[in-house]
Amino acid sequence: MSSSSSSPSLSSTQRFFNTPELIALLARYLNRGDVSRLLLTSRLSHYSCQPLLFTHLDSAVLEYGSAKSIKSVFRRQDFMLLLAQHVHSVRSLHVKGLDRVYLFNCFLDYQQTLQRTGTDASSTDTGVSIPTWLPPPNNMDFSVIPLAPMSQLKELSIDVAPEEDDRDLSFFHLTFQNCATIFSQVCWNLQLSPRLVKLTVKLLPTKSAREVLLLAGIIAKMSTLKTLDLEIFINDISDSMEWFRIWVDFLRRTPSSLQKFAFSVGYMATLEGDMGEGVFGGTELMVDPPERQDVLLGLTELELTGPSFSDNFIPTNDIQEVLERCPNIDKITFNRLDYWVDEDALTRALLRCCPKLRRITHDTNYSLSYSLTTNNFLHNLMATLPPNQVEEVECKNYCRELDINGPQPAFFRHSSSLRRILFDNCGMSKGRCIGLVLAECVGLEELELCPKRVGQVSFMYLEDAVASMPWACSKLRHLSFAIARDAIPGDLGHRGSGQVPGCYQIPESEADLEKTTVQLALLERFYQQIGSLTELRRLGLRSTLVTSGVGAMVEVQDYRHNLFPGLMSLAADETGRQGYLGLLGGLSKLRELRGSIRAAVEKGMETVGWAEVRWMHANWPDLLVGEFYDESDDVGEHFLWLRDQRQQWKLDLWAARPFSSRKNCPI
Repeated sequence: MSSSSSSPSLSSTQRFFNTPELIALLARYLNRGDVSRLLLTSRLSHYSCQPLLFTHLDSAVLEYGSAKSIKSVFRRQDFMLLLAQHVHSVRSLHVKGLDRVYLFNCFLDYQQTLQRTGTDASSTDTGVSIPTWLPPPNNMDFSVIPLAPMSQLKELSIDVAPEEDDRDLSFFHLTFQNCATIFSQVCWNLQLSPRLVKLTVKLLPTKSAREVLLLAGIIAKMSTLKTLDLEIFINDISDSMEWFRIWVDFLRRTPSSLQKFAFSVGYMATLEGDMGEGVFGGTELMVDPPERQDVLLGLTELELTGPSFSDNFIPTNDIQEVLERCPNIDKITFNRLDYWVDEDALTRALLRCCPKLRRITHDTNYSLSYSLTTNNFLHNLMATLPPNQVEEVECKNYCRELDINGPQPAFFRHSSSLRRILFDNCGMSKGRCIGLVLAECVGLEELELCPKRVGQVSFMYLEDAVASMPWACSKLRHLSFAIARDAIPGDLGHRGSGQVPGCYQIPESEADLEKTTVQLALLERFYQQIGSLTELRRLGLRSTLVTSGVGAMVEVQDYRHNLFPGLMSLAADETGRQGYLGLLGGLSKLRELRGSIRAAVEKGMETVGWAEVRWMHANWPDLLVGEFYDESDDVGEHFLWLRDQRQQWKLDLWAARPFSSRKNCPI
């Protein structure tokens, strides 16, 4: 078949790669490994898709134990040369430590090159020239590659704290110890990124409110900024009233496009090194501050973080005046309230000024809350707001066990509207509060009880979980919590002559037999309830063992070794093995399964075999992650078979480490 055109028509592949919009849509579904493999398929794909490698850049160093397996990409000259060609493709950047200093040198070298060639910087994408208050570049061992400003950058995260390996480097002295130098470098980096949508700056040192005013002026010019998260330390501030004035002034000078504002101010009595007197000597510092906004109509998320350096209360009228200027707040976060505000008065102010409030986070600051917090503020606020208004609640760092009489009216009041509840690092022993949530919150979609980082674990007694059945929250999509149960023979790893292969140790005494029978009956009811949650996508169940003794509770081993009896086993009549895996057949939409299900332990290897993995393959077709092994374990042949059965992905069989780079952290 001949064509009437003199030039051959483009193939579908050529038309695809010649359309930038289609490539951008494809990039949403590819990670860096996928893009790297795509580049190897053809010259056309290599040319068209190479910029995708530079869309999201992160200078974090991934650590596994004491060994660093991946170094920062910014330390590689070949990468920097490619980045210089595709700098306008960068959309998000997370930079910290020495990399922040190195990128500053690269940007500065590019601007100095423009000056030497007589190019007007105002004609460039950002229109930013070198200000008079900018410090000179640092002497570094790395070759500086000139970089044009990342003019299309949308998300920027700067962590000023240096890496441990960078602290002793001689060329790092100027930046690490001269606070004014750090501040001026960060300010100039922000000027080079006028189109930011999301900005995060952590541990930024300043000397006084004068520098904060300069920072506010720079951020006020970001007309597209929607999310702002700043953590600043000021040397000459020690009064909560002065802190609050700075906080209010900064808030009212933010751009009108801002939707989320988080701004914390800390105090350092002494900052290392020279404070940098005279660094800000140029006339450009003396600019008129941005105008203050009377009403922040676009702001929907507000974080109130109290200072840790004063116990003087802020007048409630002053706080109410701020809230009145933010009438559309629907999410608010409170940190360290007990230091600087009257909680009852704040509750009344929120009721009057925030009619759209639906999401609440309360962090009591665990290290300080033993003697100060009453753990009642969040519950009092929920009990005061109109019924069925609150949709999301996060409780963080509650040091004491929650009294059931506190949360009960609060959760009852919003039982129909609550969609997400998180208890993070809270003293939730006996867990009756969780039982109340399970029994009453009919619309709940996400419930997470995170383990405490110190002391005893957060948990719920098995008896309380069963007593609250049937659970009203049948729409749960994400469930994660720890269940405390009595230890039964076999839990502690002891084997006896009467043990049936693949089963827990048979009790030798009548008392142990009765205890085991009661425990297994409760567990069967618990497994049945879990199996009825047909909308579950993510499930995390951690088993905590309670030893003998009045009120005694210990976590005998890591939760992955405290297996739930029979949970991952199918019943086998011929051997007398008890199994309850079949009760979870209703979880057909399950994607992540974590907790006390590990297969590479003695009991797990005995009870999880070919029959179980074939059952998982048939009943959990969407399973992406299963915490069956650790990275140091030898994976069983049957699980390797299960991993490779998926056509579009391979099942992840390993438990994510606590400081892993995975997007989905372990439940």
